[in-house]
Amino acid sequence: MYDEEHMADLNREDDGTSIEELGRFEVVFDVGDERYYCFIDAINMHEALGQFFAQHENITYLNIVDHMEV
Repeated sequence: MYDEEHMADLNREDDGTSIEELGRFEVVFDVGDERYYCFIDAINMHEALGQFFAQHENITYLNIVDHMEV
């Protein structure tokens, strides 16, 4: 799922939302001694974190180092 640089994109289900309404969000999280970066297209941070946690069931909020709109 991750490349050698520990980065991944989460694809959003196409629900007809226009591209102008979507933002690009980044979630940075640590697992053990490794840092990972996940980029998510979403309407807002709430939706982005929802998508993130749905795809990363073993990650908790305590693992997250930072989250932001980029």
